[in-house]
Amino acid sequence: MRRLWLIFAQAVTVSVAVLFVLNTLKPEWFKNAAPAAVVS
Repeated sequence: MRRLWLIFAQAVTVSVAVLFVLNTLKPEWFKNAAPAAVVS
């Protein structure tokens, strides 16, 4: 069980690191593509 937890923790850590790097280098990838509703 401990080994499974370590693998899970490492996978989550690597995923968060990849998201951080991508968000730093390519922030436009994470912006909402659809425009917000405009009320006139």
